[in-house]
Amino acid sequence: MVHDYDGSWKFLTGDVAADEARVICLEDIVQKDKTLNDLFNLGYGEIATRKAIGEKWVRSIIGGWVVEN
Repeated sequence: MVHDYDGSWKFLTGDVAADEARVICLEDIVQKDKTLNDLFNLGYGEIATRKAIGEKWVRSIIGGWVVEN
């Protein structure tokens, strides 16, 4: 998950081609994964990643710095 510097949110999964990207409602994606609610305060320029569903989210700054929670 990315909260870009321009304020936009991106929900990414592994290798997704640009032509497969879709615009979706935030409510719809949160219904699919309630743990996204844990990231409501992700700041501009921050990302959150995890290795698999059910794993802990790890926050970092775009560019690689880890953000302490």
